[in-house]
Amino acid sequence: MIIFEHVLQLEGLNRESVWRELEWLLRNPKLVLAGCDESSVQDTETSDGGRWLKRTKRFGDLVIEDQVALIPDSRAEIHVAAGPTWPRSWQIIRLEEAADKVLLTFSYEQENPQPSENPVFDKLRNEAYRNKDQALVDLIRQRAAQH
Repeated sequence: MIIFEHVLQLEGLNRESVWRELEWLLRNPKLVLAGCDESSVQDTETSDGGRWLKRTKRFGDLVIEDQVALIPDSRAEIHVAAGPTWPRSWQIIRLEEAADKVLLTFSYEQENPQPSENPVFDKLRNEAYRNKDQALVDLIRQRAAQH
């Protein structure tokens, strides 16, 4: 179930250049995720040509593993297995090209989300998602300008 979704745009770039930079950043999570001390990424290809990244990210003593499905020029899906204190969740980043801009739709989903006891928590969580995604879009823009 979707718990939060929003759209950001990049003007003056095409879908291919945005995808190239997004994929590079997904392969380098330490550069994107605040507090990530170290990360490793294994790249695999399935028999049907699908591409997956298996990522391990360390935040101090906390280690989070996820898998990223790469659907070129279209979307990336980040799947996180349930942990001792969090539910199974996934994030989808969709790319659409419109005129001279690329729209990125960020969707956050959780398995069996529980209603929050405090609506301020949801507001703060969603603001953190917005800020994280805006930082990612800013990095894409910066990297695309260098290429």
